[in-house]
Amino acid sequence: MNERERLFEIWAPSRGVFSAWAKPLLFAQMDEARIVRPATDPPAPIQPWAARLDGRTAVVLDLPGDASVWHGALLGAAGYRPVPLFNGSDGQQPAVEVRSIMLALQHAGGQVERASIADDAPPAFMLDARRCDPSVRPSAGWFDNRWVVFPQDFPSGRLLRSRGVERALLVREQSRRLGDDLREVLARWAKDGVELLEAEVGGAEPVPLKVKAPWGLRPLAALALVALGLRANSAGGFGARVPMPPQGGGTGFA
Repeated sequence: MNERERLFEIWAPSRGVFSAWAKPLLFAQMDEARIVRPATDPPAPIQPWAARLDGRTAVVLDLPGDASVWHGALLGAAGYRPVPLFNGSDGQQPAVEVRSIMLALQHAGGQVERASIADDAPPAFMLDARRCDPSVRPSAGWFDNRWVVFPQDFPSGRLLRSRGVERALLVREQSRRLGDDLREVLARWAKDGVELLEAEVGGAEPVPLKVKAPWGLRPLAALALVALGLRANSAGGFGARVPMPPQGGGTGFA
């Protein structure tokens, strides 16, 4: 087992009930020779809402970049299973910066490895809130690694309930709009009987969350949206270079 595989096993142990949903893409793209595993970890932020959690609540961390990783590690220390769902590739001049996420997965790996996390621990799904920022419009030459999540990227609400998970807590920055992709996932969970809550990062009391599935966003429509607007990566996940426009000025004949 090489270092990349070992690190992925820390975050997604083969015995873990929710490890099947973890995305290996960023781990596979790490430089094997430069993977760092520091002896000490940066202090985890104190989150008042974390004290309100119990073993019957799943968490969705929809936070920008490495903030999602560090909050996931914090929940790992509290007995939750952090599940990395990052699915955008790395490349030169990327639309979404992911190297800070890759580095955080390495640094926080030691913290997660030392935590006592049961195989059937409730999940804390980690997402990058910047994954498909509508204000980012990659131009020619950019590496377009924007990405979205689909309902199949998460366990169904029925499966969560079968594992004793009755609630789901969404943690995000209040200033950020909830993406239609995640809105669809949460709406399906609610339909399956999972109670939805939300908390602002740094906030205290979780509050009830009501979401409706975005109009017309269903599996076939979502796949069409991705095919038209995003770029799939042959290695899995999302990421490809935006092609340069053809150069004019010639007839094409010798």
